[in-house]
Amino acid sequence: MQGKMQSEAPLPSILSLSDLAVFAGHSKSCGGKHDSVPFDLQPLQLPENCLKPGNIRVLNQIDGKFIAMVIASTQHAGAVLTLVDQHAADERVRLEELREKYLGGQAVSSQQSMGNMKQCVLQQARTVTVTPTEAGAWELHRKPLEEWGWRCRPCNSTSLLLLAVPLIEGKALSAADFREHLVQITETKCIRAPPPALLRLLISKACRSAIMFGDTLLQSECVNLVDQLACTCQPLQCAHGRPTLSPIVSLKSLHACLHALASLQGNDKVLPRISSQRLKAQLNRKKRSRE
Repeated sequence: MQGKMQSEAPLPSILSLSDLAVFAGHSKSCGGKHDSVPFDLQPLQLPENCLKPGNIRVLNQIDGKFIAMVIASTQHAGAVLTLVDQHAADERVRLEELREKYLGGQAVSSQQSMGNMKQCVLQQARTVTVTPTEAGAWELHRKPLEEWGWRCRPCNSTSLLLLAVPLIEGKALSAADFREHLVQITETKCIRAPPPALLRLLISKACRSAIMFGDTLLQSECVNLVDQLACTCQPLQCAHGRPTLSPIVSLKSLHACLHALASLQGNDKVLPRISSQRLKAQLNRKKRSRE
């Protein structure tokens, strides 16, 4: 984001700070004593297949930034309330669409087929200084490099004349990008791996075109985004490696905590900490039914 950073309002929370104190097992009773509330605060981890069909229920967008959903089964924790970072999720979806377009959607490996790149013929050829080892690598792998969009001819043992470069999303790669790719091939012997500059460009394109914080989404659009994320190869991280999903709380543990709160004696000081009026009413009804 360019320009001066603007301060933004804090994210509206489901639970207040006093609620968190309650969930940590340190709620205060009327007499000032602390009552222990059993609540499991162990870190929650989501398995790679947590977004499998039939396992998720999308709720709605929160604060124009996140999508709230419930993941039905996560091994030991059971159902988990989870927030989806809408920008990170859409960035992942768009990156894999771009990879499919240019790389066939496959992961980077020595077995990957080269991309079918458009070429940009340089109006003025560029001289690229290389080491003898790099010049030898170019000579040995000239055809794969041309399939990636690089076209050269030798000048001498330490320089190549760059005639054409790959054209990706309307942007021509540079002589420095060619040298970087050549060094990668020399060092890794991975002939079919994409040029590093290509991957950086696809990541940048995915980021700039993705849904941003502040973009309002309909509930149906939230569902569609989560469904698309579930179909990606790496649904748990964005193009930059940032998590797309944040598990908030195990509903099983939450229900156990609320049940314990409802059973406390003199819990008139505890109940107001729960923001939902409907939840307060349900707890009161349960209390009266036991009396």
